[in-house]
Amino acid sequence: MLLASPLIAGATEPVVHMEWFASSDPSTPIQFNPADMGDSTPGADGSTIYVGSMLNEQWQVAWTTRVRSDESSSYLDAGLSIINLSSQAQSFFFDTRLNMAGSSGSDSVVQLDASLALTNMDFSGNANMDSFDGQSIVQALLGNSQVASVFDAPYELETVGPFSSIVDDDSSETMPGVFPADTISALTSFTLSPGDLLNITYVVDVTTIPAPGAIALLGLAALSGRRRRRRTQRPTALEVRS
Repeated sequence: MLLASPLIAGATEPVVHMEWFASSDPSTPIQFNPADMGDSTPGADGSTIYVGSMLNEQWQVAWTTRVRSDESSSYLDAGLSIINLSSQAQSFFFDTRLNMAGSSGSDSVVQLDASLALTNMDFSGNANMDSFDGQSIVQALLGNSQVASVFDAPYELETVGPFSSIVDDDSSETMPGVFPADTISALTSFTLSPGDLLNITYVVDVTTIPAPGAIALLGLAALSGRRRRRRTQRPTALEVRS
């Protein structure tokens, strides 16, 4: 069973494709245009915002995704919410791909920022999620080539106690370079414990460097290229009451 909201008409849509896979569901992968599977509204900054959800006996997924692409930059800004409704651990895969309007022959910088929030939805036990098949939890791709990744494999996140949660964030930035591609993608893949919830937020930003400044920015990126991590365990409801 799939649930979707009606499309809001009247806006010029970018070319966006999504793909969803759940290991317990032989009807997946599901490939779709998010404009056909939810609401689509224009943003004030020239972006397009997609909101939608799908529901099955074994899983539930919802997304809020903002996309924009012009000659100087392209970005994907998304929030995903995935619940494993089955009685066993499942592996999930969600891919969002946007056609870029900018020049693929120019120097560009790719910035990827992401956060995870894992919640135990049960009255007992723990919740955990980990990397699947040796893949990073979130990857940024230009064309079919990975250019940035966060929460690299092997990766595991666990929260202990009923209705407890834990959050983690990570970021990655490429050196300036030429990435010959006409699409930008954000791919998430992971394994999630039964009955539990994972929220993922990410921003993939591809910025074209004006030719006169490319060399200067190359030096700055070499000095400031970074990865940052922060992980926080939130108290359980029982700990708060005590």
